[in-house]
Amino acid sequence: MYFVVDGEGTILSVNRFGTRTLGYSRSELTGRSVLGIFHPDDRKAVQQQLSDCLKNGPGETREWEFRKIRKDGQVIRVREVAQPFPDEAGRMRVHVICEDITLKKQAQDSRRQADRVEALGLLAGGIAHDLNNILGPVVGYPDILLKTLQADNPMAEDLMLIRDSALRATRVIQNLLTLSQRGSAEKEPVDLNEVVLTHLASAAFEELKRRKPDLTVEPQLAGHLPAVCAAPSSLQQVIANLMENAFESASPPKGVISLRTVLATLSENRAGTCGTLEKGEYVTLALSFKGNGNDAVCRHDVFLPFNSPEETEHNGLDLGRAVVFGVMKEVGGAIDISTHPDRGSRVVLYFPAVKERTERPRAPERARSAADTRKVLVVDDQTEQRLLARRLLEDCGYRVQCAGTPKEALQHARTFKPDLLVLDMLLGTDGDGLDLYRKIADTLPGIRCLIVSGYAESQRVRTLQQLSSGVYLQKPYTADKLARTVEQTLNAPATGT
Repeated sequence: MYFVVDGEGTILSVNRFGTRTLGYSRSELTGRSVLGIFHPDDRKAVQQQLSDCLKNGPGETREWEFRKIRKDGQVIRVREVAQPFPDEAGRMRVHVICEDITLKKQAQDSRRQADRVEALGLLAGGIAHDLNNILGPVVGYPDILLKTLQADNPMAEDLMLIRDSALRATRVIQNLLTLSQRGSAEKEPVDLNEVVLTHLASAAFEELKRRKPDLTVEPQLAGHLPAVCAAPSSLQQVIANLMENAFESASPPKGVISLRTVLATLSENRAGTCGTLEKGEYVTLALSFKGNGNDAVCRHDVFLPFNSPEETEHNGLDLGRAVVFGVMKEVGGAIDISTHPDRGSRVVLYFPAVKERTERPRAPERARSAADTRKVLVVDDQTEQRLLARRLLEDCGYRVQCAGTPKEALQHARTFKPDLLVLDMLLGTDGDGLDLYRKIADTLPGIRCLIVSGYAESQRVRTLQQLSSGVYLQKPYTADKLARTVEQTLNAPATGT
């Protein structure tokens, strides 16, 4: 598109493509100041550029990039080349050729976001591993102590508060792990509606409603949707983080948050706010609410943690939004964001649709009386983790031995002949769980394995899972979670080697 403006910045002419791009008629544009179609924050700089351009005189060109505002309020990014020239009367005019670079800039922004999130994720993964190991006893030992107390003992409530606080900390750590994109959770066909309904029935959602009881959530879930391919736990985090952001940002206090799923078909490629959408079928999740149109939810860097010193001071690190970005990138989806001061904000997640569905196998049940005949070898380089696991498993009736190094584990495997390995994935400088399992399996072919870790390289975990048909258990774990997962693993079909 091109414009001709006079020395005062008044639009003298504009071509048809320019009017169509901006949504105005030619009569609406001609005769008005060109500054009026630029973003308010850019107008002073535009005025200076035009002034400098005119000072240079004919033959000199200038280039710049600014934001313009369409008639419908949409902001677009433009690159312009301007050249002054005299008209027939000798008056100076400026000929401006304008290119809409919105899609190109969005693609560049997405790449920068991905690079920054990946770099932050490398740091986040290591922090999460250490914190999970530290929190293990804080989560586990209250369960042990609660079993020794009467329900009406005042200490019971204190112990539950300690345990619940530690569990909340683990959710922050899980955000760190998801942000690092090094979680071991396998992607599988998932019903998005089921994940939404599960969250709306969760304790986390009940806590949100308790904090803002006058906000109402209205789910509108389309029937017979195709599945999406993702890790169910990651999808749950995405929905939980978006809902928490909506509850915090929604205004006025009494209002409605709309949660809608629908099948969308794109006939051509287009760019979202975060990620590029290729043509095809997508299962979409749209979250809409009334809020501040200038809220961080509408900024291009919304899904990055540590956005600015001001926002970090106000909201903390806000890893939740970065987790949304990381998960959507991992599943090959995209995010589209729109906002308006009067209409509120709308976030739409696009998940590539898949046709097949799979049912999760149920763990076979086993009588608890059989526990005392089973032997478990716990291998962990952290002393407190070994002691905790041993105490929890012995309380369930299992016979337990522990090893802190691969060498000790090999010795116990030969003499103790365990039915199950509870195997930490990271074992310090002596190797990892995958290397150790291969050596133990030479002595005890088909031995079952429960893989535990606060953090692990996903490919190594997946290889071990395939080799041993093992189950992965994230640290820190509760007594109930460990007991159920051990039972599930012991009752799984025996593996071959």
